[in-house]
Amino acid sequence: MAFAGGSPCSSGRIRGEFRIAEHPPFQSMATHHGLDEPVLDTASLGSIMAKVRRRAQSTVRGKSRTRSSDEEDGAGSVESDEDSDVSSGDSSSSRTEGRSRSRTATKASGWSRIFGKRAIVLPFRIAVTVPISCAMFLSCMGIGVPLTSMFWVVCRDILDAYRRSILEQRFLINLMVNQTTRNAFQSVLLAIDHSIYTHVVAPPDRALDSLWGSMRLMHAKFRYEAESPQFTDVVQYSAWVELVDQLSKHTGAALPARASSLYIVTDRGLLAGASISRTEDSKDEMKPLLYSAPAAPVGVEVMNVTMSVYAANPVTGERGVFVGSQRFTPTDRPYYDAQQRLADMGVAVQPAWSKLYDFIIPYEDDGDPRRWGLSQTRPITYCQSYSCFQGIVAADILLETVNVACRRAMKDVVSLLKKPMYGFSGVKPENSVVFIVNSLSKLYPEDQGVLIGTSDEGSTSEGTSRTKASSSSSAIVSMVANATLARFPSWSAIRGSPDNLVMFAFNLDDGRNCTAFPTDSRELHTACTQVAMRVFGLDDNLEWLIVVALPAMAFTQKALQIRAAVDEKVSGQENAANSNFYKLVVIFLLVAIFMSLLSVVIGLLLAKAVSRPLKQLGKRMHRLEQLDTSLHTISSQRGRIVMQEIQEVNDGFQRLTSSIKAIARFVPETVVRNMLSGDKRKRGLHVDSKTVTIMFSDVKDFTGIAESLQPPDLILTLYMYLTEMTRIVELFEGVVSEILGDGLLVFWNTPTDVDDHPAKACAAILAQQQALVALNEHLANLSLPQLSIRLGLHTGKVLAGNIGSESKMKFGCIGDPINLASRLEGLAKYYGVSALISGATKSMLPAGEFAVRKLDLVQVKGKREPTWVYELMGGGAESPPLHLGDAGSSIRQLPVAAPERCRIARMYESALFAF
Repeated sequence: MAFAGGSPCSSGRIRGEFRIAEHPPFQSMATHHGLDEPVLDTASLGSIMAKVRRRAQSTVRGKSRTRSSDEEDGAGSVESDEDSDVSSGDSSSSRTEGRSRSRTATKASGWSRIFGKRAIVLPFRIAVTVPISCAMFLSCMGIGVPLTSMFWVVCRDILDAYRRSILEQRFLINLMVNQTTRNAFQSVLLAIDHSIYTHVVAPPDRALDSLWGSMRLMHAKFRYEAESPQFTDVVQYSAWVELVDQLSKHTGAALPARASSLYIVTDRGLLAGASISRTEDSKDEMKPLLYSAPAAPVGVEVMNVTMSVYAANPVTGERGVFVGSQRFTPTDRPYYDAQQRLADMGVAVQPAWSKLYDFIIPYEDDGDPRRWGLSQTRPITYCQSYSCFQGIVAADILLETVNVACRRAMKDVVSLLKKPMYGFSGVKPENSVVFIVNSLSKLYPEDQGVLIGTSDEGSTSEGTSRTKASSSSSAIVSMVANATLARFPSWSAIRGSPDNLVMFAFNLDDGRNCTAFPTDSRELHTACTQVAMRVFGLDDNLEWLIVVALPAMAFTQKALQIRAAVDEKVSGQENAANSNFYKLVVIFLLVAIFMSLLSVVIGLLLAKAVSRPLKQLGKRMHRLEQLDTSLHTISSQRGRIVMQEIQEVNDGFQRLTSSIKAIARFVPETVVRNMLSGDKRKRGLHVDSKTVTIMFSDVKDFTGIAESLQPPDLILTLYMYLTEMTRIVELFEGVVSEILGDGLLVFWNTPTDVDDHPAKACAAILAQQQALVALNEHLANLSLPQLSIRLGLHTGKVLAGNIGSESKMKFGCIGDPINLASRLEGLAKYYGVSALISGATKSMLPAGEFAVRKLDLVQVKGKREPTWVYELMGGGAESPPLHLGDAGSSIRQLPVAAPERCRIARMYESALFAF
């Protein structure tokens, strides 16, 4: 067995006794609630808690009233008590020196506001302003009236016109330009929206309805099998008829609203359909083609199906000469994959768009570049569910269709801007563009940001490739796309509300933000570009973003010219007003000098009248820095007038005092005192390296106790336990840093220095263990469960001070000793003891004052070096009497460890060393 410097077990008697102080809440509960009875009914528990709180609050209010009455009795004459307040016997010499330094610092900071070095702050406000204003009014009656009359006659019309012009014209112009610009962009985007729907969405949707209707008719009436020649012929003819019908309705149109191909693909690889494209030699000549591929045998995987291509009669649609063939796997193509993904997801039957891909249909000769586009698909499900999924029906739209729609929209914008309303002709390919980008694709997330179409005819990706908008070969497209992504996290995050319109402006030269309609016309940069965007939904799984980029001055140039003319006119009126105003300045200065001298005289007289109560208030503020709230009111002599501002300051000071007293209940008093001392370092983030003793405590099996109690009983139990433990810690000069639910985190030797802090911490642990015996008796009388605690104690160097963030801080410690103390508290459960202390703490204990038992050499989680742990058994044979003042009169001597325990401890240590 190891002791802190001696052998306390030589004596077989306990040299002193430890008695818990009678706690007022316990007395009140015993008196008013019949604690002599073993059981309390549940209905009285809420009453007990309420009365405990009321008793504690009434005690605090009673003490506060006592202090307040003492102050009022001793503050009858403020002037006569000034010297006694300063030299109060309750204030120590160090506190007086602190107040003196604070008063000096306050005076120094005040003079600095007047002379640059030193100053006095005198906030007179109404008390000074009213008499000075009266004096100025009387003085200006003879001089100011003629000057004011002349100024009014000369400047009345000019100043009124200036103000009306500035407010009304600027407001109307800004409102008109902003609304007009937004409406113009909205109109352009809606036109593109309608064009995309008409030429991209509607044609394939109609084609799919037509072909799917024919297939359902064949399935219901004629019972054609999908693999039969009749079925293939009907599908080809139906597809050809629909495509010819769409083409005939838009003959001669620059942008025909039609699908390029219409076909079906079954799950066994059967393909049948038709396509119509224009020949390269003549754009007006049709090139109809029919397609067919046989189905794979039942049970055979679909691989490299041969698709046969035949020319179709442009008039009758009959199959003509053989054109060529193509080997591929239809069920691996994107148009089939889109519906297959929906079928795998188990959703309801719905149409879907494929991702952007290169077409095999329409058929192209070897060597010709394939065209790019996307397909709208519907599932072949006669049961209206993916459970009977047999294939897909698809209609294709060429990517060049979207490009043509974008170019057509750009031409419409150029025509609009050339009208007299805007008069702008600066739209060029290098500063303006209309393009469409894939903003959301739930089936193909990798397609997000892919460029669908653009009005830039110089783009090398026109209808023949799949590229991201941010890396487009078109410089203007890539700059607008990158500027958009710099302002939004992704394409899918771009949403406008309530009109589905998103706008921003940026500089083409550096990508930074710019103002589309600046206050000063000279601030408008020619490279400033206005961008407007609108989301277009093709279906529930695919959204496109329509983007229009134009020079910022496109819609504002005319308005800027109007505003410049208005500014010029208003400027002339302002110059005229200034000319007359300057003539009156000299006269006004002479009057101002006279009034200033008069104001100084009146101000000095008034300052003398109010300085005395302010000084008294300052003295009380300095006492508050030391948390001395014994003098916090200002008494006035009878017959004197108290200024309203001084009374408001006094009321605010009283509220401040109450707030600070409340804060001191949550934060250690030393920390609050440091905050009030004026030391900026103590109020901000700072830490000091100190040797600190840290204690963690915890209630054994608190989770089970909490589950077995009703909320009122649980709160009452915690209140009684934490109240007694906190009182004991503070008696031994400890600082409760945090209440950890059912436990405490306690520091010794921070924030203030504590002599022999390891010994006082150990004494506090023994006192808590003894106090718990009396506390459990009270709990038993209340029919509440018994409590048992575990404690861990460690001494080491930490960083102590204010830690936290810029907006939130707390006082605390940082360092590995905090973690070790917490681990020791947890190890106490493992070793079956109530209190564990580390070897570092044991080495700093005075010789013979405490009995400890060496338990083990452990390496806790997070530390590389092992440490010895000891059980704190009790006081030693040489434990001195405690001197805790009046508050700790019931604690005179620590309990000495029993001789039997000493003998068992020696046997344990002998076995430990032998092992």
